Amino acid sequence: MFTDADVRRGAQVCVIGRTLATASADGSVGLWESDSGRVIGRLEPFSGPVYAATFSADGRVLATAARDRTVRLWDTDTWRERAV
Repeated sequence: MFTDADVRRGAQVCVIGRTLATASADGSVGLWESDSGRVIGRLEPFSGPVYAATFSADGRVLATAARDRTVRLWDTDTWRERAV
């Protein structure tokens, strides 16, 4: 299903939609359409590998954790980082 050459560390399916997020060793989070495997976006503000990406129970927030010691929260409607 995934043709991207990045090394994946984890994946989580969004509860309210068909979006899959993949944490990557290249310092990005891939956003995929789970039905087709089509890439729909990337989150790339990290300065090192991303170790985890998981959706909130209601699917409104994606949380990411990276080696740069950041935990970021993303609004899944806009894919913008939320202020913490």
